[in-house]
Amino acid sequence: MPRPLKVFWWINASLALLSAVVVVVNRYILHWGEPYNSPFLPFHHFCDFWAFHDRFDHYHTLDFYSTTGGSVFSYPAPLSLVYAFFFLAHHNQHSIFTIVTTLPVIGLGILLARAMVARGLPKITASLFVASSLVLSYPFWFEYLLGNIEICVFLITAVGILAWYRGNLYLAAALIGVAGSMKIFPFVYLGLFLSRKQYRQFAFGFLTAAVLYPVSIWLACPSFSVALPQIKASSSAIGGLLLQWDWVLANVDHSLFGMYKQFAHLFGYSNIRSAHQLSVYTAIVAIAGIALYFLRIRRLPLLNQLLSLCIASILLPPMSNDYTLMYLYLPWGLLALSTIQDSRTIGTRPGVLAAFVCFGLLFSPESEIIIRHATLAGQFKATTLIALLYIALKYPFSLPFEQTTALPTRTAIADALPVA
Repeated sequence: MPRPLKVFWWINASLALLSAVVVVVNRYILHWGEPYNSPFLPFHHFCDFWAFHDRFDHYHTLDFYSTTGGSVFSYPAPLSLVYAFFFLAHHNQHSIFTIVTTLPVIGLGILLARAMVARGLPKITASLFVASSLVLSYPFWFEYLLGNIEICVFLITAVGILAWYRGNLYLAAALIGVAGSMKIFPFVYLGLFLSRKQYRQFAFGFLTAAVLYPVSIWLACPSFSVALPQIKASSSAIGGLLLQWDWVLANVDHSLFGMYKQFAHLFGYSNIRSAHQLSVYTAIVAIAGIALYFLRIRRLPLLNQLLSLCIASILLPPMSNDYTLMYLYLPWGLLALSTIQDSRTIGTRPGVLAAFVCFGLLFSPESEIIIRHATLAGQFKATTLIALLYIALKYPFSLPFEQTTALPTRTAIADALPVA
């Protein structure tokens, strides 16, 4: 196994073990109460999943987007289709969610392990590496603690990236468009098409979202005149929540705006006082992100583009909780394959070891190390993401199939993949 993967493995396992020791000591030896006595801070199990359960009693009625009576459905309308799939089952909704989301994750892990074996890694080593990376994965632990719907968006995006990797460009664009209609930041992955002048696929991704969005609104509430004002009201309410500082969310929010709120709190401001600051932040990161893409990212090798866009999608939103770190497993897996392949030809590329150190820190549960009811885990991860972005922008990486910066043909990709 190449040294960067060994270092990642060691960091991930060591920090997970340290976290487990901290929890055991706090709970069973020191007998401390919350937030020290339970993993992942004081969240209730599957609280995000059940938050909108009662709202779906009104699915496809005029009351669905009502701002009174229970939790307001604050997500983009296409996500209501995903929730409806689980809630309209009426029975075993928790189990259905767990099975439907866990099996694809395991499947992706199996594909990665097989691809590692195809590139020369021993089967047992590859299986143990992938299995332990998933079992010790803090982003997946956190996701399944909350039962957040983000994992569904992640899986759609992951399949889209795999389709892009295999050269199925229209399918990839459609899936990324679907994911972007559910959570806007997956749209950044369409930059992979724009940089290769694949304008039809780029437009097809947006067209898919443009068709899905109004259809999903109508299915949730069969009157646009009723739904649109209520959607606007709920969006305004969410904007207000983004301005508030909360110590629990601050520990698991790795966004740049979350870091700004944390520093403001340290200087005595409990909440951001004006929505104008959020507007200014949104405008600045939008302009900076577009400039960075056209001036630098689009000229990078494909894997660097993917990693840079992935970091942008989880660092720049005004709130980005730690389950969004799941998206990093897409470039992490491809970089692992590239590292194994390079180790048998040119050795370890510059920047690869540093990248896997960052991955090891990002996939580990630093949020469990709580001192005086506080931790700076969110800000630490934001800083690590910035470091990883710098690495992606500076050091060229190579996709497992890539010999040049041009996107290969389907035949070239198929030859580089393990036989199904």
